Amino acid sequence: MFKFLKQKTFQFFYRRLYSAGYRIIDIPMVIKGIGHQIAEPCTLLKRQSLGLVPPNYKFIIFFSIDLTYSKFDIPHVNTHLLKYLKDHFVTCVFEYSDSRWERLKFKLLSAFLYPRTNDFKVKRSFSMLYKIRHYMSDTQNSGAMFETNRLQTQQLFNLKGADANYGKKILQKLNIPEDAWFVTFHYRDNFFYKKVDFWEKNYANRCVDIESYYVAIKEIIDRGGWCIRIASSRCNPLPEKFKSLKRVIDVPDIEGDIDCFSPFLLSKCRFFLGCNSGPSLLPGYFGIPTVQVQTAPFYGMPIHHFDIFIFKKYWKIKEQRFLSIKEMFTPPFSHIRLDQDYEKHGIEVKENTSEEVLDLVSEMLDAPNTSNQKTKSLVCEEFGVPNLYCYKSASSLGKKFLDSFSK
Repeated sequence: MFKFLKQKTFQFFYRRLYSAGYRIIDIPMVIKGIGHQIAEPCTLLKRQSLGLVPPNYKFIIFFSIDLTYSKFDIPHVNTHLLKYLKDHFVTCVFEYSDSRWERLKFKLLSAFLYPRTNDFKVKRSFSMLYKIRHYMSDTQNSGAMFETNRLQTQQLFNLKGADANYGKKILQKLNIPEDAWFVTFHYRDNFFYKKVDFWEKNYANRCVDIESYYVAIKEIIDRGGWCIRIASSRCNPLPEKFKSLKRVIDVPDIEGDIDCFSPFLLSKCRFFLGCNSGPSLLPGYFGIPTVQVQTAPFYGMPIHHFDIFIFKKYWKIKEQRFLSIKEMFTPPFSHIRLDQDYEKHGIEVKENTSEEVLDLVSEMLDAPNTSNQKTKSLVCEEFGVPNLYCYKSASSLGKKFLDSFSK
């Protein structure tokens, strides 16, 4: 009798929520990076404003964190940023842990996510689970994230007052003048890859040699700017060569809450200097452009109309030459993603030189009102094919970099 009543009670609430337009999104942050954490829900929000998602749907996002999982030590997640999503979604965070309350919360929430696996019966046609993983993760087809952010350029986030005040206090402690401008930079190094499982062992191509940033960072400083590296406290420290430069700050060295400081760094910088890693996707939602270098796989370019980028070049070992852009946008090279794929196709990935990084940074420094200026053309539509992951991207290649390939 109790089981029957429990089933009927669950069905009653489930149907009411479904009829009211509520849908649930599950983002397990232990296997998702910070880019997925923010960019996929933002893409959903923009698609709804474009009429590509039913306007009556109200979304509840579940962020699940496994604190007992060893890989949680990898700095992919910033839970503080979730409050910016709360302006647009109902968000719930629960943790897999030994806490009695967390276990109960997980049991209650997961029943709505996956009722059948929790012994609750609901009709298959009434599923509250709404899938958005393909917006970003389906690299074998045209990525919805690129097209959506090209069609809908609305700024979604504004820095909250508490975060603005906290950021100003940190800058005061660092003796950075109130009227100073700064560039936030980030790079992915080998700390991200413990080389334990399949994916970690096959994504070294996304790592960056920080030495390639050095000349560009000196240029920013020479022009009167500051450079602040955003990173988790668990990351490898910034090399002393960089720290010895005046007006270079490494966030892990700061006494304070790094996660709370991050929104300030993402939203108040002149631009963001990064690579093909999750943080490069985020400034655009605050209206800040990204300068992305060392992009690999080459289609992992930034997504906003004011972003510019360059990519690592593909050296065809057997033929002793670089692939042209048109070749890189053509299968099978357009779908290369993992280290083993590069090896299979006889490709050696060549990093951007310091001069190429400097050229791109200088292009952004010299561009007036970049955040309000749309790009002239879509490089992916010029060189690409319709089923390419980044085909509808709005970001542009650096001018000098593009010219060097056109010769």
